[in-house]
Amino acid sequence: MPDAAPDTTVEGGAGRPSRRWIIVTINRRGGFVSSIFLSLTGYLVAACGWRHTLVVLAAVHGCLTVRCTGC
Repeated sequence: MPDAAPDTTVEGGAGRPSRRWIIVTINRRGGFVSSIFLSLTGYLVAACGWRHTLVVLAAVHGCLTVRCTGC
C-alpha cells in the first residue's frame, strides 16, 4: 500500500531529523504528560474538590507558559 503522505518521510537535510520522527516524538511526549496530569488531577479532585483543582492546574499551566516564553 502506498504511503498516504510521502512528504512526511523526507529527511530534514544537514543532519536534521525527519518530519515523521518529530511528529512521533511530539505524540509520545504528549501522551506521557497527559498520563501524569490525569493522575495529578484525580488526586487533586479527591483531596481539594474540583474548583480548587482547576485553580491549581491553571496556576501550573500559567507558570509553565510564562517560563517557556521567557517573559
